[in-house]
Amino acid sequence: MIKFPVPQFIDVEDRIVGQLTIKQFLWLLLGGGIILAIYYFGHLQFWAFLTLSAPIATLFISFAFVKIQGQSFVTRLGAMISYLTKPKLFIWQRKNNNG
Repeated sequence: MIKFPVPQFIDVEDRIVGQLTIKQFLWLLLGGGIILAIYYFGHLQFWAFLTLSAPIATLFISFAFVKIQGQSFVTRLGAMISYLTKPKLFIWQRKNNNG
């Protein structure tokens, strides 16, 4: 009987760029690109640029690195938005099985 090696760490993402996974690298690249576009095309004063870019940088850094109870920040944010936008009124009605 032929034996094949079984992968041991299938839940650990590969580190592609330095110590970053590909998802982390892409989140940081996207956030940096947005901030760079604001800098070049925004024609803002420097204090306005910093005021606008600080929340964007915080959001994308959170997307890349923050995990809450084993779930990524993006997953949690999506669940929160889904919870806030869906109706929450549940009406229970007993079904009569006797015919």
